[in-house]
Amino acid sequence: MKKNAAQSAEKKYQALVEERNKLNDEADIVKEERNTLNKEKTEMIKQMNEFKEKRNKLMDEMRAHKKLRDSYHKKAKELIKERRERRGKIVFSLPEKVLSLRQSVQELEFKQQTVPMSIKKEKGIIDRIRKERNEIKDLEEKLKEQENVETDITSMSSSLDELFKKADEEHKEVIRLYNEAQNEHEKMKTFVNEIAHLINEANKKHKGYLEIREKANAIHKKAMEMRNTVLAYKREIWKKKEEAKKIIVDQNIKVKKVLEDTEKLEKHAETVLEKLLKKEKVSL
Repeated sequence: MKKNAAQSAEKKYQALVEERNKLNDEADIVKEERNTLNKEKTEMIKQMNEFKEKRNKLMDEMRAHKKLRDSYHKKAKELIKERRERRGKIVFSLPEKVLSLRQSVQELEFKQQTVPMSIKKEKGIIDRIRKERNEIKDLEEKLKEQENVETDITSMSSSLDELFKKADEEHKEVIRLYNEAQNEHEKMKTFVNEIAHLINEANKKHKGYLEIREKANAIHKKAMEMRNTVLAYKREIWKKKEEAKKIIVDQNIKVKKVLEDTEKLEKHAETVLEKLLKKEKVSL
């Protein structure tokens, strides 16, 4: 009865071990799939970071050109303001006024030299000539200063053209670098979506792996319990066998002793008989 129970327990134990091993094999497959996904994810993160690094480098270059462009614009605005202020100081009618005074002086001088007049009237003309000449001199000084201002304004205009040209060049670089950075960013975004997908799939695999391992552990626990039952049956059967063996051994010892005693009696009888036949004294 115990032998049948032990055999039944052994079969259940082997079945549980087989089921546990099958689950462990399945868990190993899922684990390998998870590790493959994680490895692919790690590689993609590496590639994504390369695009990210390139994008950031382009953005830094773009910011540098943007800063330079803005500085040119700022200088241009300041120069425009200064040019406007200088232009406000220019009297555009000044050359015409100087020309008019010169003509007036020439006419007065011609009149003085050609027209007969009184000393008083001539003196008045001379005073007027002197006054207009002084005025011409003052106006010519102002005109000279004004010409210098106009030269500065012309120089400013040239500088403005150069500043605008440089600003336009920097702006083109800003646009070019921004577009390249956006291109790298779009590449990076593609990896971001793919990485998110891989992470999600790897998490699913990991969850599946844990679930299978949990089942395998539960089966393993049952197998160990069944193994203990098998061992208990085997120990009991072994004990019974040992007990039976001891009984047999003890019995054999007793039989052997009896046989040994019988042999001694037979030998003693033979000795006594022999002595009797020889008519020797016999002691019992």
